[in-house]
Amino acid sequence: MTNQLKLLLPVTCSILFFSIFYFGCTKKSDSDPSKKALTEPLIKKTNGTYSCGSTISGNFLGSGYYTYPDNTIDLSLSAQGSLIQIACDAVEVPNRFSIYDGTTLVVTTGWIGTANYSGPWGTSLSTSATQTLSFFRGASSTYTLRVETSPQGMTDTWNVTISCPSVPPIWVDTTHTPGSGLSCGNCLTSFSGSYGGYGYYSYPNKTLNFQCVPIGNTINVSCAAIDVPNRFTIYDGNTNLIATSGWLGTASYSGPWGMSLNAPSTTILSFTRQANSTYYYLKVETSPQGITDSWNVSIGCPN
Repeated sequence: MTNQLKLLLPVTCSILFFSIFYFGCTKKSDSDPSKKALTEPLIKKTNGTYSCGSTISGNFLGSGYYTYPDNTIDLSLSAQGSLIQIACDAVEVPNRFSIYDGTTLVVTTGWIGTANYSGPWGTSLSTSATQTLSFFRGASSTYTLRVETSPQGMTDTWNVTISCPSVPPIWVDTTHTPGSGLSCGNCLTSFSGSYGGYGYYSYPNKTLNFQCVPIGNTINVSCAAIDVPNRFTIYDGNTNLIATSGWLGTASYSGPWGMSLNAPSTTILSFTRQANSTYYYLKVETSPQGITDSWNVSIGCPN
């Protein structure tokens, strides 16, 4: 009996060792995330509701076109008409960042980043991986951020920062009052400006003194966006919107005007001098990307 046990002991130990090794290795392989990553998309996203000052990020490990779950941007604490800026960064793989008001596209980056393979952007892509989207809050206080990508064997990663910078009020120039000695009427006067920065910019407002223009007379403001798109807007002294050009000029890149712009570069804003306002204000906006913005305005009072 003792001899039989001695003979069986090596066989039993061998079977026990094989079982531990085999099932231990199988269990480890099944739980190894690197094995799953080869066949299953890995998605990390922080979709939810965000507001001014929030940072949003996400990543996706897969292959081919992918749209992340939408993120809600709550702007209820920002006044209607407030400037909103979304700083977008396509870290590795190209992304397209878009802002929607309901189902209406407000502004988009288009595809940004670099890729030496084909995708929704075409055969390849080579653009800056960062871009800031700028828009003004409308009647709606809730917007949607949509992010798209299309990786091929590389994890996509992106991040976004929401900011709501304070913009000087349209009545910023309060130093001139009737009888202060300012030349009577800005008729037959010209203004111009230039800005060599990057992204949305609002020039300091220009004060227009029409105290010597008879009430009811027409005032013409001729506006020209020379290189980069501009928007020209006239307000009265009570901050009421009197006239606006909308965005003028051409741009092959996205901005507050949308994905691109192809509009006339000149227009004339006409309005009549009202009894309740002597001073008016001219607001000029732009959003250049590597090109210096230039504009000019001339004012005439034909009658």
